[in-house]
Parts: sequence; C-alpha cells; structure tokens
Amino acid sequence: MSVDEQSPVTCPSCGSENRAGSEWCSSCSLALPSGERGETADAGFPAAEGDTASRAAVVVVRPRPPHDLAVARPGSKRWRLWLAVAASTAVVIGGTVGVDRLVWNAAAPHPVPATSTPTHTASSTLTLPGWQTDARWSVPAASAVTRADGQRVAVLTGTRVTVYSAAGKRVGEAAASASTTLLSGTIDGEPALIAVDASKARVLAWVGAKASAVAAQLPGDSHCTVAARGPVFAVCGSSVSVLGTDGIRPYGMPAPGLQFVGLTSAGALQWADATGDLVTAPSSGVATARVQLRAPAPGAHLQSALNGGGVITSLWVVGATRILATHNASSGALIGQTKTTASMMVRSQSGTSAMVGAALVNLATGAISLPAPAFVAASGLGGGFYGASAGRNAILRASSKAPVPAGIPTVLPVGTTNDGQLLALAAGQLSAFPSAPVPESTPSGTAK
Repeated sequence: MSVDEQSPVTCPSCGSENRAGSEWCSSCSLALPSGERGETADAGFPAAEGDTASRAAVVVVRPRPPHDLAVARPGSKRWRLWLAVAASTAVVIGGTVGVDRLVWNAAAPHPVPATSTPTHTASSTLTLPGWQTDARWSVPAASAVTRADGQRVAVLTGTRVTVYSAAGKRVGEAAASASTTLLSGTIDGEPALIAVDASKARVLAWVGAKASAVAAQLPGDSHCTVAARGPVFAVCGSSVSVLGTDGIRPYGMPAPGLQFVGLTSAGALQWADATGDLVTAPSSGVATARVQLRAPAPGAHLQSALNGGGVITSLWVVGATRILATHNASSGALIGQTKTTASMMVRSQSGTSAMVGAALVNLATGAISLPAPAFVAASGLGGGFYGASAGRNAILRASSKAPVPAGIPTVLPVGTTNDGQLLALAAGQLSAFPSAPVPESTPSGTAK
C-alpha cells in the first residue's frame, strides 16, 4: 500500500485533514506525530505499534526475486516477531539489493525549508528556547543520530558515516551506501551508534569510547529487521538475535507464538503472549522464569509490549479501551496505568523516559504521569521531548512540569550533547548550538 492510497490524516492540534504520510499540518504548520500519519509497512503487515525516535525510520529492502512480505499475517509467529521489532527504531533488510521504499520516517517537526542557508546568525536561524542562534561548530550531513549520553553523534553523508564527539572532533568513520540508516542504542550495556547498510546486510556499531566499529553480518537471503530498543535486536525470519561486541548472538524462542519484549540485565530475552504470560529465557531458548503480568482491567489482553527490562511497559486492550500499563518484571505486579488512545511510544534521547500520547513513563520506575495533557511528542530531545501543545510547537524538558512554546524553528532537532548543546540539521549541515537561559514552566496534572 502506498501512502497516496491511504485516507487523509486529521491534525490533533487544529483538526484539519492532511494527505496521508504528511509530516506536518498544512493548516497550522505543526508536526503530525508519526502515529497519526496512517502509514503501514506493506500489504499483510499491521501498522507498526510501538516507539519511535527522533531519527527513526523503517526501510524495506527486497531481495530478488521479490520476497512476499504478505506471508507475515496478523497472528502468525513471524507477524508477532515483526510487530515487536517494528515497534522500535528499526531497519528492515531483505537481501542484497537497494532500498525498495521508505515506509515511514518519524522525523522531528518542521523539516528545514529548501531555501535555508548554511549561515548561523541570529537573523537567519531560529533554534529552540534554551539555545543560542549561533552555531559553535558545523559539519556536512544528510542525516544524523545522537547517542543516548550525548557524547557522540553519527553523521551520514553520501559515501561515509562519520562519528563526532560533542566538541565536533572526528573520532571514527566508515564507508556507507545510499541504503545506510543510523540508529542509537546500547550494546553490552554501553551506549552505541549503529549504521545498518541494507545493501550489504551489514551492521556497524561504535560502542562506548572506541574509535573502531564492531561489524556484524546478517543473513543475506532472508528478511532481517534491525531495531534499537536500548539493546540492538535483529530478527531474521523467525529467529531473534542481539548485537554484542562479539557480533550477532542468536536466541531460541521458548514457545511458538510469542512476541519478544526486551533484554534483561543478565542478558536473557523476555517474551510474552496475549494473556500477559512473561517468559524469560537465555540464548538456548529454555525458559528460566515465568511471570504472569497482572492485567490492568478484567478481561484485558496484551496488545503489545513497548519496553522490557526490570520494568515492562505495555499496551492492553479491553473492548474498545486501550490501557497503558507498567509492571514489575520480577513479580508481574501492576505499577501504573492510564487509559490512552495512542499506540506509539516516543522515547527520550536518554532512554530514561518515554511518552505514549500524553502519558509520560519513567522507564526505570514505571511511574506514569500526565505533565501536559495537550502535549504530543514527536521526538526525544535529551531527557525531554519536542512536539506540539495547544496548537504550538513546544518542548517538554526533563526538569519541567509543563511544555515551553518553541515557535517555528528553521532547524531540525537531532538531540543534545552531554554539555547541553543542541544538535540540529539545517541546509546540509549538522550544527551544535550552545545553551541559553529559558523561562521556567508551570506544573500540570498527574495520571490517575
């Protein structure tokens, strides 16, 4: 299904209709969250439910002869695996040919105008509240992704991936192709920048402070989906693997029909079924623990697990009601819950929190709050989020209890560095803008 064949998308801010696939509203110029764009992966696949990131993309690459994506029907084992991965920042690989098409792109609001110039002055550049308009440093870039800790940023140009420090110093690089996509995640517990080259079925990862990349080769004869949910996963056919510093580590599935949830601190995978039965198993696939997640309402069934680890974040459905819930992974006890109409999770750059609709989730504690009921996140920005609130672009900072209006920037935010600089794309460059004072905001309600 192409984007042009789909129904118009209603803007959550002004209510006007927009062409399916639009990234921003044609009436009020506010960003359309990726979950509102109505895109699907392909015929036979459900719309991806889960989390996006500031530079998230799903790229489908077909082998020759064309691989039939429709074999992954809803309810099948492969569909569950794909749903669990496509719920993350992901790249789908299907052989050794070029990109078939861009399925969706959860870019931050307001793409850079085509008339933008590379100059960074107060008169020509509008960044975001809390950052100056003069760049400290700039480098050529077609796309970029920031590491969770803000100490490194990966930049993609036509022929190379280059890794820079927060000060703009080049610390690593590798050859790239037109089908390379950048991701940010963790490998063996360390923050990492990942480059997935779909044409070569190859994954490169710059881990921690290392200048050289870890390389991993994926099977070139089957569809593989590489996803960053903190840890970096690869699903090839019906098998799931985790990317480590020693390459790809395959894991066995404990039972048919499960969707994988996440990775424990001990390196075991978590799996779940529609009843909320959470199974933990090492690479052998033999279950070592089984816990029943407590349903947030009688008769509710698990629709999708959005995040794993010590706290499970998930969406449940009972009748026509969708419920966001968090659970203790060891006991299955319910930590927090709130009703939601959203199905997309937007993670903060830091990976410490996420937003599902208006709900803010602390991924470490499971606490759920509603800091600003009108705020809709489009991308993570440091420990906070960038999106729209009450008809205006806005930032929800980690230290704030209400969004700060953000105007209409002429740059595309990518993330923040560990020393507080804003990293943003404009006119073929990635630029770093120093921080500046920003007014404090006022508190708003909490989830019930």
